[in-house]
Amino acid sequence: MINHTKETITQYFTSRRCPSCKGSTYSPLCIACQKDWVGTVADLQIKIRDWERTPDNLKQICVSCTKSNESVNHCSSMDCPVLFKLYLANIDLAQAPYLRKILTREIRELF
Repeated sequence: MINHTKETITQYFTSRRCPSCKGSTYSPLCIACQKDWVGTVADLQIKIRDWERTPDNLKQICVSCTKSNESVNHCSSMDCPVLFKLYLANIDLAQAPYLRKILTREIRELF
């Protein structure tokens, strides 16, 4: 389950970075990424795919360690690096709807 509460200070500020190239921008995508829309769409789709796969892959590691299908709930190690990576992966995954919104809007503007 993804927790949408703001837990770190950076989550309270709007990003001024292009999600594709990390360049500085005030719009959802920088000018260079808007011009190279094919490459940008591919980059963002790959990023979304990776964000969607990572939590599942990490949960499989938890299952093998805890011997439980409810792996995250049965983890007894609060300093587990896999559990921490899973937490970060879920934060990344929470950004996927925003990237999909950018992709949808950019594609509509092109056609």
